[in-house]
Amino acid sequence: MNEQLKNELLVLFDSELELEVPSVKLDLMESGYLDSLNFVHLTALIEEKYGIRIEVEDLEISYFQSIENIAEFISSRTAGSSRPGHLSARASEIKMNNR
Repeated sequence: MNEQLKNELLVLFDSELELEVPSVKLDLMESGYLDSLNFVHLTALIEEKYGIRIEVEDLEISYFQSIENIAEFISSRTAGSSRPGHLSARASEIKMNNR
């Protein structure tokens, strides 16, 4: 997985959400780092910074449970795409299998 993306997200959490997350594997929900207000702010920041659109169907807790999972989610949405918000073939496959 992209270490640069994980580091970018750590910086984003620190600078924009004012949260110092000690580990990319930390469960952000269970630990209380990501409450409902921070979650909404985070999704807006991700959309703006990475040029992707987060749909209601994308609001799966597991996608945002840790910085590692968030990085995987962003990568799946941007992999192989030159168009912002284009759902990669792999992400589409995962989404279809989960229905």
